[in-house]
Amino acid sequence: MMKFIIPLCMASILPTLASTEVLVPVRTIRIGEVLSETDLRPIDLQSPGAIKPGSDIAGLEARVTLFANQPFARNDLRDPRLVHRNEKVTLLYVSPGLTIQSEGRALSDGSIGNSVTVMNLESRTKVSGTVQADGSVLVAKRSH
Repeated sequence: MMKFIIPLCMASILPTLASTEVLVPVRTIRIGEVLSETDLRPIDLQSPGAIKPGSDIAGLEARVTLFANQPFARNDLRDPRLVHRNEKVTLLYVSPGLTIQSEGRALSDGSIGNSVTVMNLESRTKVSGTVQADGSVLVAKRSH
């Protein structure tokens, strides 16, 4: 029985991976927590797709749990939710010369500009609208 020994020098066949500076959380950040600059620190690490220093991510919300000292990607973050499922929200219907305001209960979460479904608490009907910067929901005019 013959044994073949093929010496391979891994360093000669693999490209050298240079480390670069990436941002990592200084503590574990739970889903839904909003990031601040004090939550992050730079480290030297080879991690393709990781967030680089100078990225404008403060104010974004964790979409998944971010573990301390572990790199993460931009798709692990989202715009902060202003409307949360089962919370009461202000419904607004605006038309030239007419503004109607009512109270509703959100049936889904949403960030600024997202479409959400809300139950009007007075009529018990479901309506769709767009989340506004103040957390209210602007109901679109229905076409017939």
